[in-house]
Amino acid sequence: MFGGSAGRASRGPLGVGMIVTVLLIGGCSMDDQSTFFSDGSAVSQERVDEMNAELRALPSLEATGAEFGAVIREIASAVERVAPGTRFPAEPEGTKNGICTDEWASSDGRRVFLGYLTSPVPIPEDRWDAALAVARELAADHGLVHETVRRDLPNDHDVVFSGGGHRVSIGSLKAAVISGVTACRLPERTGAGSPTSTAP
Repeated sequence: MFGGSAGRASRGPLGVGMIVTVLLIGGCSMDDQSTFFSDGSAVSQERVDEMNAELRALPSLEATGAEFGAVIREIASAVERVAPGTRFPAEPEGTKNGICTDEWASSDGRRVFLGYLTSPVPIPEDRWDAALAVARELAADHGLVHETVRRDLPNDHDVVFSGGGHRVSIGSLKAAVISGVTACRLPERTGAGSPTSTAP
């Protein structure tokens, strides 16, 4: 199960769901050495240190990204089995790291923004419910139990599963796309993470 800071969602290319980052950069005050929330309110250095300590006890950014990447590939494989003709690549395109949002923007943490797993063949309308069901089940197995339907029209679907700051999106229009973003984590070089699969 995953845990951590939340990401933000918006529709991506091809009319399907994709997770994107909003870069929120904390500043430093010369007077009190505070950093800031994304709304401009101050975050004390003590709180920043606490956040980094919390993140250090969690799996590292690299371990979380690897685990979460495996989750979206697992979902893609399950969708292929119930949606004939839909075929996803082995690895997502465009995976990158980005800074965290909200209070966690003041920490040293980062998130992994997984690129697109794209099938040029969309999920057939008569197989969408089955594809969504297997995606929902696998997402729930990894703690992504909140479901947000952003689009639900014939041959035009966009659904996000979220939990613990992690998100997976699945959508289908002119193509089928699966993607995701992890919660806030510290890179291995900071000494983060002994466990690799669970969070408090």
